[in-house]
Parts: sequence; structure tokens; C-alpha cells
Amino acid sequence: MLNLEKVKEELNKWNFSYKNNIVPGHSTYKVKWVLPAGPVIVIASERATSYLFGFDEKGIHIFPVEGNWNILDCCLIE
Repeated sequence: MLNLEKVKEELNKWNFSYKNNIVPGHSTYKVKWVLPAGPVIVIASERATSYLFGFDEKGIHIFPVEGNWNILDCCLIE
């Protein structure tokens, strides 16, 4: 479960200082295919990716995260 302490802990691993400067986001939901099978419809979707966006004096940091909110990487846009 996501909580503030978990976010701060993960951001510290990337030397990013939390100062109420983080917003969450995610990719859009995309349907890969739909299979109508009688009374049931099967829908396959692409996996959505969640992100944390951080803002500081260096620029905008993009942190892609896993389902358990572990940060996978950091991209800095100056």
C-alpha cells in the first residue's frame, strides 16, 4: 500500500528530496483485443505504468514505479 513514508524511502534511494513536490500519474489504458464469447466478453489490455513526477530546481524527475510502488528508474528533464 502506498503511504508517504514509502514514497520518501523510495525517493531517498535516488537522492531526491521530498518537499511536497511529487505528483502521481499513469499511462493511459489501452485495449489490445476483445473476444466476445457468448454471454462473456474477454478483454486483454496493455499493462498500465504508474509514475511519480518530482519537481525541484534541477528540473522535472520522472520515476516509473512497479505495482508495489518500488521506483524502477529516474529520468531527469532539465
